[in-house]
Amino acid sequence: MKHHKLFLIITLVFSTSTTVMAQQPGAPQRSYQQARRVLDDAIEAHGGLEALRAIKDFTLKEKGKVYARYQSPGAEPPFSAGNSEETLIVDTERGYVFDDLRAANGGFNNWVQTVIKGTDGQTFDMWSKTATPIPNASVNNFRPQMRRLPPIVLLEALDRAATLRYLGEDEIGGRKQKVISVLRPDNQQLSLYFDAQTNLLTKYGYLYADPIAGDSEIAQTYSGYRTVGKLKLPASRALYNSGGLIQEVEYTDLQINTKPAESVFAGPEDFEKLQAPPATPAPPAVEKIADDVYVLNGLNGGTHNAMFVAFNDYILVVEAPENIIYGNNSVQAI
Repeated sequence: MKHHKLFLIITLVFSTSTTVMAQQPGAPQRSYQQARRVLDDAIEAHGGLEALRAIKDFTLKEKGKVYARYQSPGAEPPFSAGNSEETLIVDTERGYVFDDLRAANGGFNNWVQTVIKGTDGQTFDMWSKTATPIPNASVNNFRPQMRRLPPIVLLEALDRAATLRYLGEDEIGGRKQKVISVLRPDNQQLSLYFDAQTNLLTKYGYLYADPIAGDSEIAQTYSGYRTVGKLKLPASRALYNSGGLIQEVEYTDLQINTKPAESVFAGPEDFEKLQAPPATPAPPAVEKIADDVYVLNGLNGGTHNAMFVAFNDYILVVEAPENIIYGNNSVQAI
């Protein structure tokens, strides 16, 4: 009888302990819960979830400076500075985009308009007066530009809420920040910084291996928040790479839900129509230019080339340092 009582007591103690352990959230769950609170507070501070989800279209005009990190005379900052001016109109409800971008820097003077209507898209070179179709056109082609509005960043994070984690506290410009992370659908892990007093988004960025500086961060910051209808939206932004300033602009005009007319999304007429790039680019091809000297043409679908020289014991490959978006060229060349 005593043995039965002892077994019952042990069973009850083990069962109780197991239940308590099951009820206590572990470190990942606690991290998620804290991050979720930070995100929820931020959504509320920017106008509330209903107001954020109610954004169907926006018109953003901005003007500022661009800094030629990869096209400057020297590798160290300050980099060569130029001017940029852009009008971006996005209608997510209809799947429409109009973008007019003018930039002059690093020896380049570009003026390009892009128009997307559903799955039909055209890029217009305003200097050469040519029109090039966009393969697989979609409003999501402009997802990076859409993130110039913090509500887009917050809603993307909310859609991936299960991946939220709390990273701790930091400081920007002497102001305390709450920092969380989220994993985007493209598997890019973002860090989001929120002002501890206002709960407004201050910065978002991600880490990567820069070909020049090594482990680095690309980050966008927001400042000068103002009220636009029910929303809190910034008046300016700045883009950084490896700690150096790449772009700084002011929002000269920002309007929400104006329902732009159909005519806004009509590109220039009478431009020479060029062929669209092939959906499946030709594979890279080797061209001999001298004895033991070759060029590998057609990397990254035709945008990059690499030269290599064959020696007795090794091969020398010559290529320029790559921006992050072309980071697979070296692997492709090998």
